[in-house]
Amino acid sequence: VIVLRTSWMSREIVAFGGFAMLAIAYAASLFVLPGAVDGLAAARDVLGWIVAALGVVGVACSVMIYHATRKAWWTASISGFKFFMTEVLLGLAATALILATAGLPGPVLPALPALVIAASAIKAAGELAVLFHLRDKRYTELRRSALVLVRDLRGVTVARFAMLVIGGGVLPLTSLVGGSHDTSLGIAIASLVLLLAGELFERVLFFAAASSPGIPGAVR
Repeated sequence: VIVLRTSWMSREIVAFGGFAMLAIAYAASLFVLPGAVDGLAAARDVLGWIVAALGVVGVACSVMIYHATRKAWWTASISGFKFFMTEVLLGLAATALILATAGLPGPVLPALPALVIAASAIKAAGELAVLFHLRDKRYTELRRSALVLVRDLRGVTVARFAMLVIGGGVLPLTSLVGGSHDTSLGIAIASLVLLLAGELFERVLFFAAASSPGIPGAVR
């Protein structure tokens, strides 16, 4: 209990541990519990919301772990934006794939590509905002991180945004035009794969571009 009061990492472990166990229980309930029974269906819905809440809490704990390092590149505003937008973006793409696989277009599926495009645009804008620090007169932590992104990690940066543009922009836009079920399914798969790969590349940049006041010459 004392550790939970003082350690964000311990809180993260508890949150994600509970998330994993309850998520398995929720997934199993979809196959075991009959949906026609109102009481059981309501209990399952409550369990689903608990799983979602624990996921959000776990991500928030992850954000605070990096914020506690006091690195400018890992502040709660920057880390939180990236982590939660990853959750939103991949969640939308995965939902689009599930619905396309099940062949249930309904009223939701046509809107999902537009939501994926919007989420991708927001995430791209947020990640690119650090490049404004290239104009900083002082050699700040964020300027150093920006320089690393466009110099040492230029190839990774280009690959990251190429995947985001194609997986989160071009492919969802193509699916809005319409087509057969097989075409929509293929686009949904490709989109999710590219977005997932892009987020992994973004995490590489998240760690590799981190600067610290303790590094000689990092802050002048």
